[in-house]
Amino acid sequence: MHNLWDTFQNVVVETAQQVGIVFNTSAVVNFITFRDTRVALSQQWGIYFNNSNANPSLAIDFDHVNVEYNGAQTSLANCAGLYLTGVGEGSIRGNSYFEGNCLSNSFSNAADIRLTGTYVQAFSVLNTLMQASPNGIYNDATLSTGVYEGNYFNPVGFQSITVNTTNAASHITIGNNYNLGTNNIVTPSKVFIRAEQDTGGDTLTGSGIFINPLTMTISALSTATVIPGSGANSGILHVRDNTLGGSAVFIIDPNAGVQLLGSSGVTGLAAAGVTFSSGVWHLSLSSGSTPRTLNWAILQ
Repeated sequence: MHNLWDTFQNVVVETAQQVGIVFNTSAVVNFITFRDTRVALSQQWGIYFNNSNANPSLAIDFDHVNVEYNGAQTSLANCAGLYLTGVGEGSIRGNSYFEGNCLSNSFSNAADIRLTGTYVQAFSVLNTLMQASPNGIYNDATLSTGVYEGNYFNPVGFQSITVNTTNAASHITIGNNYNLGTNNIVTPSKVFIRAEQDTGGDTLTGSGIFINPLTMTISALSTATVIPGSGANSGILHVRDNTLGGSAVFIIDPNAGVQLLGSSGVTGLAAAGVTFSSGVWHLSLSSGSTPRTLNWAILQ
C-alpha cells in the first residue's frame, strides 16, 4: 500500500453511517499523523486502525484530536472512539479530547480508546481528556507497552484504565492522572505506577508491580471466600519487596480490618483503611519512605 498522504490536518468527519476514518490494511502503513482532526457521531468506530501485517505500523500519532459520540450502533462489538491494533509505536497527545463514545453499547470493553490484537507497542496516551464513555482506555493487546500520564478520566460505566495483557514483555506505566474513576489491572499484566500516583484514589484489581509508591489503593477481586476460623469473608494479601527483599502477609477481614499475619526480611510495610462494599475489599498499602518496587497479590 502506498500512502498518498501521511498527515491529515484540519479534517472533520461527522455523522458517518459506518466508520468515520478507517485504515484496514494487510500491508505495513507507517508515519501517519492526525492533527487538529474531529471525528464525531459515527454509527460505528470514530477512527478504526487495523494493521494485520506481521510487522507493526510505526509512528501512528494523534495530535490534538477530538473524538466524540461515535459508536451509536448498540450491537457493535469492540466499540470505541479510537480502535487500534497492529501498532508498533505511536501516541495520543496535544490535549486531545474524547467524550461520549459507545454510550448505548452494552459490551464491557466499549471505550474511548481501545488497544487490542497481538501488538500495540510503545503507544502512549498523554495529556488527553476522556469522559462520559463506558471506559477510558481498554487495553487487552497481547503484547503492549506505553505510558498513560497527564490525562483526565471520568468514565460513566466501567473503568478509567483496563489493562489485560499477557505477554511477558508487556510493560505499561501509569503516571500522574486526574482520575475520577477506577482502574482494573488484570493478572498477570505488568503495570508500573509512578511515585506521584500515591494518593489519587486509583483502584487496581488483581496483582501488579509498582515502582516507588508511598501509598497505593488496591482492591480485591469480587469473589470472597471464608478463611476457616475467621468468621467472615476474608482474604490474604501477600506483598513482596523486590527492592529490599523479603515479604509480608496480611489477613484482610471486613470486620477486624487488616492484620499482619507474618513477615520475613521486610520492614516498613503497613496496610490500613480497609473497607468492604458490594463484595469488594478496598485498602491502602504503605511502603514507607524508602523508594522500592513492590509486587502484591490478593488470594481468596
